[in-house]
Amino acid sequence: MTTPPTGPDDVRDGGDEGDPFYDDPAGDQPPHRGRTVALIAGLVLAALAAFGITTLLVGDSDPEPAATSASSPPASAPSPDPSPEPSPEPSPEPSPSATPVADLVEDGPDFGFIATLSEDGQVLQLDRATFLTGDEANAEAERRGLEVPVPSDYLITNDNPQLRDYPISPDVRVTLTIPLVPDAVTADPVEVSLTELQERLAEVDPAARIPFDLVLEDGEVIQIDQVYVP
Repeated sequence: MTTPPTGPDDVRDGGDEGDPFYDDPAGDQPPHRGRTVALIAGLVLAALAAFGITTLLVGDSDPEPAATSASSPPASAPSPDPSPEPSPEPSPEPSPSATPVADLVEDGPDFGFIATLSEDGQVLQLDRATFLTGDEANAEAERRGLEVPVPSDYLITNDNPQLRDYPISPDVRVTLTIPLVPDAVTADPVEVSLTELQERLAEVDPAARIPFDLVLEDGEVIQIDQVYVP
C-alpha cells in the first residue's frame, strides 16, 4: 500500500503515469516559469531591436560630408604699383643771348643795333629795336612821358635786350654813312665790303649805338644799311 504524501513537497519520483502522484518531469518547473522565459526572450529581442535602431539612428545622425563648394578663383596677385612717371624736366629758360633767326623773324626788313660781327663774317648779333618818325614817334613819346615833339622827328625804342644771331649771306651788300664813313661830307650812303664794316665797328664806341636796316632772304642777311640819325 502506498503512503500518500503528507504535503505539497512530498513528491516521489518515478511513479507511473496512472499514479495520481506521478512526478512529471515537466511538472518540476513552477507554473510561471514559461512566462518568465518568454518575457526575458522578449526583453532580449527588444533590447537587440532597440540597439539596432539606435545604431541606425546614430549612423544616420552623422553629419553628411559638406558639399564641396565651388572652388573660389585664386586671389589674383596684387598688381605692382605703376612706376612713377619721370617728372618732365623744366625747359631751359631762353638765353638772353643769341637765338636762331629762323625762330624769331621772317624774311624781309628788320631793324636794330649790331652788337657783334663774327671774325669770319658769317654771323652778326642784332639787338632788335623799333624806329618811329613823325606822328607815331610823338604819340609813343607822349605815352612814355618823353619830350614831345620828339627831337629830330624820330624816336628809337628798344624794350627787349635779347640778342639774335643772324646768318650772313656770302653775297651780302653793305652801305655806310656818317659817322662810319671817314671824311664824309654828306649822309649819302657809301657801299663798302663786309670787312670794312667790321673795321669801322671796331673803331666806334659800342655805346654809340649805331642803327642798321637789315634785309633777310631765305633765312640769311642779304643787305646791311647803316641808318643815318642826326
